Formats: sequence, C-alpha cells, structure tokens
Amino acid sequence: MEAIRELKLRGIQQTDIAKRLGCQSQFLSALKSGDRNLSAGFAKRLERAVGINAHWLLSGEGDPWKP
Repeated sequence: MEAIRELKLRGIQQTDIAKRLGCQSQFLSALKSGDRNLSAGFAKRLERAVGINAHWLLSGEGDPWKP
C-alpha cells in the first residue's frame, strides 16, 4: 500500500503505525503487499491516527496529506 511508503518517507515506522491503530504490524504488511484490501473504515482510522487523507488512500485522488 502506497500509504505505508508515504508514512515511512515522513519518518513514521510501520510498528509505530500499528501501535497507534492497535493492530498487528503483519496486518499492515498484508495491506502493503496487496494481500488484504483496505476498507473505508480502516482508511478513516489511518487518517485520524497519522493524518493521511482517507480519500487519497481509497481513490488515489487529491493530496495524500491532510492540510
């Protein structure tokens, strides 16, 4: 998933994201590799936790980061 790469560019590690979201790092790995699909609900959780735009996550449109 492009979002994980974007977050790493900002210095946020996958293990930190998992802790913030209360999920397993392996789940994020599965999202990143395409083995799992990103739901709208989880996209919103990512948006709230780290500020990445849920609309961008789901559609690829707009700015990846919330203003």
